[in-house]
Amino acid sequence: MTNVLTVSHLTCAYDDKTILNDLSFSLERGLHVLLGQNGSGKTTLFRALLGIVPPRSGTVTLNGENLLNLSPKMRARRVSAVLGSHQTLHGITGQALAELALYAKSDLFSHPTQTDRQTIRDLAQQMGALSLLSVPLENMSAGERQLTALLAAAVQNTPLMLLDEPTSALDYNRTHDFMHRAKESAADKILLCTLHDPALALKYADTILLLKDGGVAAAFSPHETTAEKAQELLRQIYPAIRIFSTENGLSAE
Repeated sequence: MTNVLTVSHLTCAYDDKTILNDLSFSLERGLHVLLGQNGSGKTTLFRALLGIVPPRSGTVTLNGENLLNLSPKMRARRVSAVLGSHQTLHGITGQALAELALYAKSDLFSHPTQTDRQTIRDLAQQMGALSLLSVPLENMSAGERQLTALLAAAVQNTPLMLLDEPTSALDYNRTHDFMHRAKESAADKILLCTLHDPALALKYADTILLLKDGGVAAAFSPHETTAEKAQELLRQIYPAIRIFSTENGLSAE
């Protein structure tokens, strides 16, 4: 089945300040990146998708099902999230964090089965995170914590995964390693990711959506767009950006 996320005429506000205004877009499986200046509504969109911020109007459907009407537990079976900055849970190992992700598919007081634990180990091995299962989160580097969070989201195994500035605390090597892992995870699901680096988006995204003034100013595939056209679109947000072609695709400076 092809996963489809459809956001239609979504409006979100805090008190009298409108952040998202009649926002509409549709995405199928793959890695899709939201770019926009601070305050453009990227995080507000994620909060709406996670049920934290109730929209003033509009609909959000995933495979035809209205996400906005679901209970928290039912939504957790459809949507998972990896946040860029989060409070470290002291004493929690990578294994324990991954097991917490099973909550959506089990009762609150149930325990992981042997099959669950083997699934976690198999996913951890695929993602290069096997050695982190026994490590407390407070003893991990920022990159290791992000990889562990991505593992937990993979264990949750939802058709939609949200990555909110997941590389904000990572160095160059960890950033590209994380994005490579995320790209692999998008083979059978929708990954919607916010980034501040246009070059990173051009390298990894299947689709780039530009948020401006509470709506989608443009959407394009960097693999099917010329450098000239991509530069024209991106200058709506980054006026001084220069886009150029390389042997590996488009890049930016």
